[in-house]
Amino acid sequence: MKTLSEIQVEQRAWSLKNFGEHPSWHPLLGIQEELGELSDAYLGKKPDAMMDAVADLVIYLMDFCSCEDIELKTSGRVYSGQAKATPQISLLEMQVRCGNISHSYLKREQGIRGTSQQHKEAIQMNVEVLMDCLRVFCDDTDIHLEAATHVTWLHVSTRDWTKNKEDGS
Repeated sequence: MKTLSEIQVEQRAWSLKNFGEHPSWHPLLGIQEELGELSDAYLGKKPDAMMDAVADLVIYLMDFCSCEDIELKTSGRVYSGQAKATPQISLLEMQVRCGNISHSYLKREQGIRGTSQQHKEAIQMNVEVLMDCLRVFCDDTDIHLEAATHVTWLHVSTRDWTKNKEDGS
């Protein structure tokens, strides 16, 4: 099984082949979309859909981090001082982190409320905590994050959006 770092290298090459150089707000929108799908799957008690959304979320995070030239990693800290998280708390915290990433991205693009470097550091920190939350969510819902991502990547990586704009086949 490939590590997340190995998949990220492959994902970057695949993304460039399929979509060319693109702004990081493209995968940022994908992250938000997948958080919505993950929440919907959790509320609907659909474990297969949760696993797929988790993996897609990680793949979009990889693309975002590659576009931003930052590392996809966890902080290794317990987020928000939560001694015991629940899947619901993890989902809410992931949404907060995605909002924080969007905030820093937007303010950086507007050239306000800090330097470009400060915003980049805030984005990196929030990506790390989002990954921490995702790991907690996966642990609480019996999803193996790396395995789910690996399996989904094997499928996604075969898509060629340059040949077929409808389904990538």
